[in-house]
Amino acid sequence: MSTQRQSRARRELSRHRSVRDRFPVLAESWQFTLLASFLVIMFLIGGDGSSASVFTGFIWSGAILVGSLGLTTLTTAQVRAHSWLFAIAAICLMLAILQLVPLPPHVFLALGHRDLVMAIDQAAGLEGQWRPMSLDPMSGWHGLWSAAPALATLILAVQVDSNAHRKLLGVFLTLGFLSGWIGLLQILDDPNGPLYWHRVRHHGSADGLFANRNHQAALLACLFPMLAAWSGWKSGDRGRVKSQRLVKLPIRRMVAIMGGLLLVPMILITGSRAGLLAGVMGLCSVPLLLYARREKATSEQSTFPLTRPTQLATVLLGLVSLVLAAASISLGRALAWDRLFGSNPLEDLRVKIQPSVYSMIQDYFPWGSGFGSFATLYQVYEPDLLLMPPYMNQVHNDWLDVILTGGLPALAILAMMLIAWMVRARRILTGSTHSRSTSLPRVGLVVLALFALASLTDYPLRIPSLECLFICAAVWMLREEKSVAQLRDHRPPQVLTGGT
Repeated sequence: MSTQRQSRARRELSRHRSVRDRFPVLAESWQFTLLASFLVIMFLIGGDGSSASVFTGFIWSGAILVGSLGLTTLTTAQVRAHSWLFAIAAICLMLAILQLVPLPPHVFLALGHRDLVMAIDQAAGLEGQWRPMSLDPMSGWHGLWSAAPALATLILAVQVDSNAHRKLLGVFLTLGFLSGWIGLLQILDDPNGPLYWHRVRHHGSADGLFANRNHQAALLACLFPMLAAWSGWKSGDRGRVKSQRLVKLPIRRMVAIMGGLLLVPMILITGSRAGLLAGVMGLCSVPLLLYARREKATSEQSTFPLTRPTQLATVLLGLVSLVLAAASISLGRALAWDRLFGSNPLEDLRVKIQPSVYSMIQDYFPWGSGFGSFATLYQVYEPDLLLMPPYMNQVHNDWLDVILTGGLPALAILAMMLIAWMVRARRILTGSTHSRSTSLPRVGLVVLALFALASLTDYPLRIPSLECLFICAAVWMLREEKSVAQLRDHRPPQVLTGGT
């Protein structure tokens, strides 16, 4: 009887292995499938961070559902391995929640510069009303719910192995180039055509999957380091011979080179000056990815070798990029170049509002005015000379916005994040990590730096799709190859060998 059970178990195990060999997609964990599907949906509909977007409710509810499913399999070992990320996420959530807790009138008034609110309450007969710290509670609740996509991504991203993260990088590359191609079609198509599906529209602008050209340019700039890392990885792992044969073919590297060349005009036509600078930074990071030092010579995921063809291809990429940039400028399609050098930066509205922003920070420091309160608060500080029909919905500098709305606690969180990035960057760049290849952590390192640069003139991390990419990049930066076996509780099925 025992022999029959053993034979049946062996046949069942062999059958499942055969199916996985024939259909590798079935061998992926459901966490990876769910995360990849979630990211695709976020990029298709999550390119507008406005609360008035028609997709907002669907994004929030979907993120909560996905995150809840991920929590069912999240282990304490996975949380400990990414303790910095979970700690910062928990502190951010606690701060956002504390800003929405109603306070007694005397406590609310003691926070400073709440006299106008108290005067309005007195005029409306609402003396004694308990109010939260935030001066715009509705926007504060919106900011709290907007963290759902990032949390769902974090919960699932820490549960998949490094091979799955490399496939996620391919997903981001596909979505990024899809957005770039849509942007090209937008400037060629009717400005009132169907290629703009967000509520906020800039007709005739290459916005791609976003409602803002700056966000489109930020994503395209992040594709440079991704392409560099992707070009040096093996094409498959179904067999040693096949993997070795595939890695010798130059197809992947040629595709990466062609993709890098396409990114140059894609960024230039967006018209984003900050995106142009981010693109230059992303392009300069390519050598950092191409020549990433391998920790082991037997690594399964090889980096781009430093050979003469590689050097020639790198030089060729730079030269052709310059030619494409010059062609785009000469043909009048390089709107970003024209805006960077053909306009006075001091005339930009984002620069003109900076004195008011600094005054607001001084008045509401150290407790802050409440997340999401800038648009409402700026109406009190707006100079008469800047009164116009368009209104400022954001500071267009997320570093200043966070300090204004979050105060000293938010500034401490930013310092924690910067210190964590610098410590991890030192380990990655000096080769003191334990991972077999530093290419994936370096991609995360560069992507986070690009988002930090883009946040100086805009608000990319308020966009659901880009905040998901930000979280994945943070996980990549902390990724250790050894963590896969240690953090997983799944064990392969075993065949009974005992007797009856």
